[in-house]
Amino acid sequence: MLFGVGIDLVNSDRIRQSMSRQGPRFKDRIYTPAEQLFCEARHDPALAYARLFALKEAGSKAIGTGMAIGVGWKHFELIREAGHKPRLVFHGRALQRVENLTPPGYVAQWDWSISDDPPFATAIVTISCVPTGDAVTKLPLCAAPDDRI
Repeated sequence: MLFGVGIDLVNSDRIRQSMSRQGPRFKDRIYTPAEQLFCEARHDPALAYARLFALKEAGSKAIGTGMAIGVGWKHFELIREAGHKPRLVFHGRALQRVENLTPPGYVAQWDWSISDDPPFATAIVTISCVPTGDAVTKLPLCAAPDDRI
């Protein structure tokens, strides 16, 4: 059951201007140290920061709060581990919000995607819930080849 969708579009030139105007204060307010290290190592750091900015905004929209009522930028973090695909992690109030929206007997899961076409970066986050326990094993993961519509 889908219960949250968020999408955002960011102009990397705007991020570049904010970084120039505010310096480290801008980055430190929005991005975790690991996210900053990753972005700074990219060919176009402003575009990398814009993708993450869009992802954090999309996450805040998917939980239905935006960056308000205690939900902040660092409550959404993109974690990269060697040998694994990056994963979006919710922290603090953002995670509490997801837990509060998830009905009993279900577990929340979220999916995301980011893309860019410079100077624009975009991201989408979807949040759904799936039954826990025995109910999960009873759900078909995909239709059998003969079950065409």
